[in-house]
Amino acid sequence: MKFERSTLRTVIAALVFLIAGILLLVLGSNIQKPSWAPALSIQTGSFIIASVVMALIFEFWQLRGLLEDLYQKTRIVEQLHRAQISGFSVSFHDNVPWEEMFSESNRLNMMVAYASTWRNTNQTRLEIFVARDGAELEVVLPNPGNSSILQELGTRFGSTPDEVRQKIVAAKDFFEMIGQKAQGIVRIFYIDRAPHFTFYRFNNRAVYASYRHRPGRGTIMTLIATRGGELYEWIRDEWYGIRRDGLDSGMTQVVYESKPTVKP
Repeated sequence: MKFERSTLRTVIAALVFLIAGILLLVLGSNIQKPSWAPALSIQTGSFIIASVVMALIFEFWQLRGLLEDLYQKTRIVEQLHRAQISGFSVSFHDNVPWEEMFSESNRLNMMVAYASTWRNTNQTRLEIFVARDGAELEVVLPNPGNSSILQELGTRFGSTPDEVRQKIVAAKDFFEMIGQKAQGIVRIFYIDRAPHFTFYRFNNRAVYASYRHRPGRGTIMTLIATRGGELYEWIRDEWYGIRRDGLDSGMTQVVYESKPTVKP
């Protein structure tokens, strides 16, 4: 509505100046006395008419496109501000600040298919993390006893269902081993769902990583979200849906819970 009102005001002003320019042209053409007045009147009228034409061209052709472009960019900036996305990478293992997030946190909630490479890369960080008093590591894995899940993940990852089952069990054994030496709490859950993405939720930041649909190995789109933003809160809600509501509905089950070791 404001844009239409501005356009109407521009058209009215343009008509007024256009009439003024035409009058100056007519006046300059009808002055018979040889002096500077006719030339000035004609030049001024011509300038006004040319300015009106340029203003109308800008108003109706250029300005609308410029405003629409600015609106699109402003909307994107606003969306990014609400989401609080602090990082983006297609290199999941190299360009994510795992060391910082482990060091500044005492809680990690994660959902993965089995995360073989990530586990091996971050084993030392995980062991240091759970060695702290009050630390809490909770891991959700797909249920290796659910054949439909194994079939779906096997198709997605180019593996047989039995290979997928073995990798999930190996992940469970890995985190259970971590828990046996922990001062904090380690919990492992099985979920009767095939994950379509993975996430790692720390105290103040979270990592969201997608799965690829094309075959073979390659890059993974990764987003880093800051606490308080829409993406972090979405991951938080997803976690509590799996962790709390999933246990109530039977979708999720606890398969391991560590007991903190007693310090000598």
